[in-house]
Amino acid sequence: KTRVNVGYFMGWSEPTKKQKFLNATQYKELFGVAAANSGLDPAEEFEGETGTTDWDGTVNTNWADQAFQKGTISQYTVSITGGDAKTKFLVSGSWNDQKGIILGNRLDRGNGRINLDHTVSSRIKVGVNLSLSKSRNYRVPSDNDFANPLQLNALPPLHPIYNADGKLNSATLYYNNLIDQVSGTNLATTFRSISNAYGELLITPELTFRSQVGIDFNNLQEETFLGKETLDGAPTGQAFNNQVTAAVLTTTNTLNYRKSFGDNHVFDALGGIEFQNGKVTGASVTGIGFPSNRFTKIASAAIIQGGSSTETGFAFLSYFAKANYKFKDRYLLGASFRVDGSSRFGKNNRYGTFPAMSAGWIITEEDFIKNSNIVSFLKLRGSYGRTGNAEIGNFSSLSLFSA
Repeated sequence: KTRVNVGYFMGWSEPTKKQKFLNATQYKELFGVAAANSGLDPAEEFEGETGTTDWDGTVNTNWADQAFQKGTISQYTVSITGGDAKTKFLVSGSWNDQKGIILGNRLDRGNGRINLDHTVSSRIKVGVNLSLSKSRNYRVPSDNDFANPLQLNALPPLHPIYNADGKLNSATLYYNNLIDQVSGTNLATTFRSISNAYGELLITPELTFRSQVGIDFNNLQEETFLGKETLDGAPTGQAFNNQVTAAVLTTTNTLNYRKSFGDNHVFDALGGIEFQNGKVTGASVTGIGFPSNRFTKIASAAIIQGGSSTETGFAFLSYFAKANYKFKDRYLLGASFRVDGSSRFGKNNRYGTFPAMSAGWIITEEDFIKNSNIVSFLKLRGSYGRTGNAEIGNFSSLSLFSA
């Protein structure tokens, strides 16, 4: 029967153990003592430093609290499963929306998946697994420098948040990065698909051939705009766009053999070859000089300040084999052998060999402990193997380049 499942989840979050900073009275007291010890007038010194007349005001702003917001999370899921003796399917989707506790920070993500398995005949089986997701990360504008909202605690409590005209106050000792929340955006959009298709052929009752092709596709689009009122966008506005696309295609072909001999012996072996090819491309551009904050795209920039593009790739080729033997459901032996080649290494050291072996004993299958009421499963296992690492970066083996 076809089954439908629907789910919903929601929650809240808020910062805890927030630090306490000086209020207006405490700030004026300490600032006044420091100024007096230097032979300076506190009011003149403060107003000279900030260019304001806030010393004699009545404002008492808790700037540190302005960096936070009440976080929320909500998630919706739905799945449909069903099929018959020959065909089975799954269709699912989800939506997740999460607002962080830092002002301006939010992430939403949508996922969709389709799984389909079909038995063509007594010897042939095929299937596909398709997935696609889209996520949007609303990051804090200029989140990697002093314009981060958490730096608001450096502002004196004597400064008001807003001016008399209702606009955010820009006449502060340090930058009021609440302005970034109004006149800036920083959005990263990611599309991701991890999908594969396979076919299986039952050659004999003991021997199965399987061929599979899969792709991991990832596209990142970053778009940042900082208006002319912001610290980093002054005086005419600045925009930055970046796009990175990564695609990895993998093909795998295997032969699997499984045979039972009598009641006590089970042997299975697998051999195969796998090829993986990856390519990463990127392009970025920066523009300045925007007529107003309503024009945020690079096309509206008066000056293209800089741009670049990149492309890189890699390939892996692997041969592998493994075998397992089980005797009386309790004594286990295993061995595997891999040969992996990577384009990241020089042509004289491109391949590596990686053997491994293991032995196991399922003690709870022995008669002396099999009916124990204390131990339900106990296994002793030992293994030894050799592994490698190809994460050295593309083209790192090339020290020189000549045309």
